Amino acid sequence: MGFFMGCALALAWAAGGFISTDGARFVDSYGRQVILHGINIVEKSRERGYQSWHGPKDFAMMREWGFNCIRLTIFWDGVEPEPGRYDEGYLAEVDKRIRWAKENGIYVLLDMHQDLFSAAFGGDGAPEWAVLDEGKPHINPGPIWSVAYSTRPAVQTAFDNFWANKPGPDGVGLQDRFAAAWRFVAERYADEPAVVGYDLFNEPFPGSSIRRIILAKLQAAAETIARKKGERLSAEEMMAK
Repeated sequence: MGFFMGCALALAWAAGGFISTDGARFVDSYGRQVILHGINIVEKSRERGYQSWHGPKDFAMMREWGFNCIRLTIFWDGVEPEPGRYDEGYLAEVDKRIRWAKENGIYVLLDMHQDLFSAAFGGDGAPEWAVLDEGKPHINPGPIWSVAYSTRPAVQTAFDNFWANKPGPDGVGLQDRFAAAWRFVAERYADEPAVVGYDLFNEPFPGSSIRRIILAKLQAAAETIARKKGERLSAEEMMAK
């Protein structure tokens, strides 16, 4: 039964071809709308090679549950562990998961993931050679890891230098290296109809400008509260009259 199901799904891929866009819709090669619905497949641990535990049976179960798309995370640290060197072993594992998805009629959205910019800060994302934190302090955010975005000068500085395209250890700008890594990945899957698109940078963070943003939000909130309080007092005064 599994063999015939695999053959049927392969034929469906051949018939539907690549997914493209028509305005706000995803459409197949016949112009039919495709509604994508699925789940996130992620492994954030460097020790486990950034590769999720899901195997062929799990992908078959996803299809049985009605999913036709997954958001499969990849990591810059996995793709490019050294400047300009792309890890074929890592990408071969990504290839497997794309193949398992395709065998079950599931599309793949590749997501270049990051949390706190890099594993160097207890998160994931950029390789350590791309972390330019200028020796800034790492302040413990407490039990909620995401607070580190706002409290760790090292994390903020690493983002600042990435957005500024500061040169890495080989003299090439960090954004240039990141773009080249994405180009390598995109070219690898350019002819693969199962890969429906790319999420270029998960939850991009602005860097040290977050302090100005937080202050601006607090000021706007205070002004709104003061205005509402003033309006309420005026209404009470009118009623008193």
